[in-house]
Amino acid sequence: MRVALATVFGILLFALLSGVRPSFGQQQDDDQNFANISAERVISLGHTFSALDIGIDLSGQILFLTDRSNRTLVLYDLENNVTKSIDVEHYTSMVAVDSATKKAYVTNGCDCPAAHDVTVIDYSKGVGSAKVEATITNVSKRASPIAINDDTGKIYVGSSSNALTVIDGTTNKVVGTIGEGRINVSGIDINPKTNQVYVIDNSTTLYKIDGATNKILGNIMIGLPSSAPKEGGNEGDSSKGRLIPTAIAVNPNTNVVYVINQKVPKPIPLGEEAPLFNTAYLVAVNGTSNTIINPNIATLNSIDFDIAVNNDTNTVYVLGLRNTGLIKVDGTTNSVSLEQDFSDLKDSFRHVVVDESTNKFYLSGRTGIFEVSENNNKANAPEFRDFVMLIPALAIAAAVITTRLLREF
Repeated sequence: MRVALATVFGILLFALLSGVRPSFGQQQDDDQNFANISAERVISLGHTFSALDIGIDLSGQILFLTDRSNRTLVLYDLENNVTKSIDVEHYTSMVAVDSATKKAYVTNGCDCPAAHDVTVIDYSKGVGSAKVEATITNVSKRASPIAINDDTGKIYVGSSSNALTVIDGTTNKVVGTIGEGRINVSGIDINPKTNQVYVIDNSTTLYKIDGATNKILGNIMIGLPSSAPKEGGNEGDSSKGRLIPTAIAVNPNTNVVYVINQKVPKPIPLGEEAPLFNTAYLVAVNGTSNTIINPNIATLNSIDFDIAVNNDTNTVYVLGLRNTGLIKVDGTTNSVSLEQDFSDLKDSFRHVVVDESTNKFYLSGRTGIFEVSENNNKANAPEFRDFVMLIPALAIAAAVITTRLLREF
């Protein structure tokens, strides 16, 4: 009788242990990583704050926001919790930050005389002491996209007046104009390792420019991806829709240029803004040979799109998943490694910037700025086969213990 009871208890314990097995984790290969992504709001924006663009000091955890509604540039020192708002007097548009010289450059997005200007902010003595250092005039009309080569100190400013303006950051003087009358600039990025500037315009073209000579080295048409619908686009009836590049980022490690190819409903008259479609394609271009590597790494669906590269981890972050999410692209394989939705943050996002010093990135939303952290740690779970061997052993031990206990009664 006692032996029978012991056997029953052993079987019950075996079943119990078998049932709770998943709580120990899942089976994994030795080299498999599990991404743990967390996001939190670090800055709340008021109802009157309209954050149009975001920049970052890569050495000091300082964020820069252009507040179009209040005509200011706002600096946030996240490490020391210091904030400074600087009156720029005009409708601030885009911002670029030189982490080496501790200067920020702001374009003015208005159809007014100030649209020719770039405002220089000096924050070398700290965020609390930041101030307007100079106003650079004679920049192309309606200057908007802006980028800096930290290695050369050159600032590149695009405009809708078909030109790319070059500024010397040492003198704050205009030193050149590129592609005048040809390039309707919608985005700029730079590979500092090659000193080459990549520019996209509103006519489906990507230009490569020599930063030393200001000469255009070549261009490539960013066409309709082969997997996209054939009812319109660059290769079909333009009255039904076409694609224009709207965002750009360069991976300096691989010299691959990533471009957001966004669908618009019809040809855009020169000088007019394009009505945005919610469909776009992520294109990878070989920046050395000017050839398309992949016309459609991913199909995106959103209102706003943006790209940022983490040079240290060789990772590309692409904003454009249903207004609330992004994809992560492996810079080595040019394949999507993760899709992440942030709908629980109750916001929609316009821009993404990377802080390589902390391997964090920041999302600029309509109600706040969010800090996103990634921890790629291996899960500490026992292998499934070891646990299977453990269950019968525990069951036998339980049967022996139960038998001894029953003998005492």
